[in-house]
Amino acid sequence: MNYRDYSYEELENQMRDFGYPKFRTKQFFQWIHQNPIEKMEEITVFSKKMREDLEQKGSLALPVCVDDMQSQLDPTRKFLFQMSDGHIVESVAMFYQHGISLCLSTQVGCKMGCVFCATGKEGFVRNLSPSEILGQVVMIEKILGEKSTNLVMMGSGEPLDNWSAVKTFFELIHHPEGRGMGYRHITLSTAGVVPNIYAMAESGIPVNLSVSLHQPFQEKREELMPIAKRYQLPELMKATKHHQKKTGRRTTFEYTLIEGVNDRIEDAKQLKDILRDQNYHLNLIPINPVDPSFKRPKAVFLRKFQKHLQDAGVMNVTIRRELGTDISAACGQLKQRFVASQEDDNE
Repeated sequence: MNYRDYSYEELENQMRDFGYPKFRTKQFFQWIHQNPIEKMEEITVFSKKMREDLEQKGSLALPVCVDDMQSQLDPTRKFLFQMSDGHIVESVAMFYQHGISLCLSTQVGCKMGCVFCATGKEGFVRNLSPSEILGQVVMIEKILGEKSTNLVMMGSGEPLDNWSAVKTFFELIHHPEGRGMGYRHITLSTAGVVPNIYAMAESGIPVNLSVSLHQPFQEKREELMPIAKRYQLPELMKATKHHQKKTGRRTTFEYTLIEGVNDRIEDAKQLKDILRDQNYHLNLIPINPVDPSFKRPKAVFLRKFQKHLQDAGVMNVTIRRELGTDISAACGQLKQRFVASQEDDNE
């Protein structure tokens, strides 16, 4: 077991079962969540005997960084982390005037199967545990030598398909005895797992919600995103409105633009219709092609579609600033390159 997998209450129960007084839980929690420690011997407030006892009963293991790439175009850095079972996930550090945002993975692989996503093409392997999600934050901050200010759950995997672990991670990173990060600094991105959008809304954890939309027409969205067959657009829009009502946060709708696929005037008008009555922000994203049949739009093309939207009445729309394009910052691309290189070395 990894001690960073436990909520504060679970750790308190575990420590009680070990025979330690209640105040030891607070000390332990603070040490493992406020410091990038990997070994029990680093907790100097505990006796040697207590450290040895806890070492025998659990772990503080963190992921191992096996690759770290620095963009030559901007300060963006992308990391590959290897888990204890050898599986690899990706994380990204993005630098803004307001601070450092970390893009975190929640699964090894992904079940969603979106046709334009490199991670989806590798298939689903397993969920990450809370400590493995948290470990990405700890290790990146250790490497950078400074704290992050924002977290986005937009790396490999579908966060709401691993909601139990993600929920625990949110509680851990927010806990006042740990990092104490405010929920308004955290964003979760989903392809549209409707039941768990409701679960998140009801959880009392008011993180920001980002929804991968990509197509305003149901049948065409199903072609891009198989999950749309299970949770259709009317259901999805109803769930996002519920989340807005419960949390007071607006929803960001991500719209990946693919030339000749979802860039028509009709698409702009349909977007206006489905976003009606939503408290929203629409984010246009030029595709990072993983399939040669998809064409990456030029800047003039992006601005043209933005104007189509504004002419149709969709006013809260921006074009996302791109970061790390030279280091395969899109989910799954760097991992594919790394795995391929390892296979070449072994031949």
